[in-house]
Amino acid sequence: MTVGIAAIVGGDDAIVLVTDQMFNVGAATVDIPTGIKSFRFHNRWGAVWAGDVTLVPPIMREVTEVLSMNPVADVAEVSSAFARVYRDAWAKAAEQEVLNPFGLDMQTFVELLANKETSELSNLRRRIQEIDFDCEFLVGGYDSTAKPHIFTVRPPGVTRDYDALRFWSIGSGAEAALSSLMYRRFNPTMSLKEAVYYVAEAKFLSEFSLAVGRGSLSLLLTSSGEFSMLRRKDEEVLREIWETDGRPPIPPNLDARMPDFVNVEKFLESEQDNSPSDSETSVDQP
Repeated sequence: MTVGIAAIVGGDDAIVLVTDQMFNVGAATVDIPTGIKSFRFHNRWGAVWAGDVTLVPPIMREVTEVLSMNPVADVAEVSSAFARVYRDAWAKAAEQEVLNPFGLDMQTFVELLANKETSELSNLRRRIQEIDFDCEFLVGGYDSTAKPHIFTVRPPGVTRDYDALRFWSIGSGAEAALSSLMYRRFNPTMSLKEAVYYVAEAKFLSEFSLAVGRGSLSLLLTSSGEFSMLRRKDEEVLREIWETDGRPPIPPNLDARMPDFVNVEKFLESEQDNSPSDSETSVDQP
């Protein structure tokens, strides 16, 4: 649920991360105006997430600790750390939910599967594959050469790279957000303010989706490592601009320019009357 958006802006000099402030805990959702759904976990790396908030802090703490010893982390190192920590968290959840009641841990279970897969073990494997681990991360940042990167991490610890597209979105509002950015032909050559406006617009449109909150949090991470936030009152200024002037307007003189529907039977009759006769279509044979 909820939405998270990341986009490379300002000619590759910055990455904007936008999220709503709707929190999911199991089946419950609540919009918390003071809620923070983003992390700056390294000098030049940040992340937003969608899904169950209870799963997020342990993963983010571990990733932050793993990368803390390296002041300049390359994308391969960051994505590898995220994937490994995520897989470990997923495996721990599987152990607690499925295996521990049978006195098993993940290593023992894998060894048993390698020896001989019985119907009981197959059933446990199926249950592990189906555990509810509803958490996805959208990560953006800069490597040692100041090159921007965007990638996602999702169950069971799979990463996907979106550097070529230059933007991406996650959560239940992702489809609406992505459609908006594609409609605007979003690209990094836009000015910083224009690009940030289009990302904000994508967030506003995503609110029509299930469980996306009205509140927004927008963060800007630059290639030099500077980190800044758009104030709540400034978010409302953007929303007012969009609501009053930004939505696509209705074309002028629409009533006069719109074609009318026609009666189907009369249309078919007119088509038949206008079709060429046999004599008109025949070709003289030599």
